[in-house]
Amino acid sequence: MTSALAGYLPTIEPRPLPRAIPRPSYDDDEPLVQTPWRLPRHERPTGQRLIQRLLTITAAEHGVSVAEMLGTNRAPHVVRARDHVAALLRWSTSLSLPTLGSILNRDHTSVMCAIRRHERAINGEKPEGK
Repeated sequence: MTSALAGYLPTIEPRPLPRAIPRPSYDDDEPLVQTPWRLPRHERPTGQRLIQRLLTITAAEHGVSVAEMLGTNRAPHVVRARDHVAALLRWSTSLSLPTLGSILNRDHTSVMCAIRRHERAINGEKPEGK
């Protein structure tokens, strides 16, 4: 019976399996995130890897350790590094100020002040109170 119907039934070719989507590589040469501050706040990344990377890169740029940046040291070069990383974390993630404060071992108002200080330094304005 199957041989009589063989000419009438269409042959069904098996479909190829879908190819897996290649996972992105996180080499040190390529940026982890492309201009995240251009994304709306709710679409910005919040991953631990991004936070750790921003901390280590900023510490290396300013010549301080991550422990110094997160510690209580108030030396001007450490404060500038801390202000810089606070601003970077705020601009490139969707984390709230209290969350940023807990990452940097500071209060959320201290993070606000650090971001404001960094923005003034970028714009070439005088620091508050001077």
